[in-house]
Amino acid sequence: FHLTGTGVLLFSNINKCIAITATKVIFNLYIKFYFFIFWKTFYAYIYGLQ
Repeated sequence: FHLTGTGVLLFSNINKCIAITATKVIFNLYIKFYFFIFWKTFYAYIYGLQ
């Protein structure tokens, strides 16, 4: 399997795109997860005060 210069460049660009997409997806999941936990804690706190 022979990679030319443009092939290497294209491959690294595809890898970069995959890495960026994966990072965005993981970051989104993290935000949703923490937001969910924050709201559960917040509601528990509010109900605890009543």
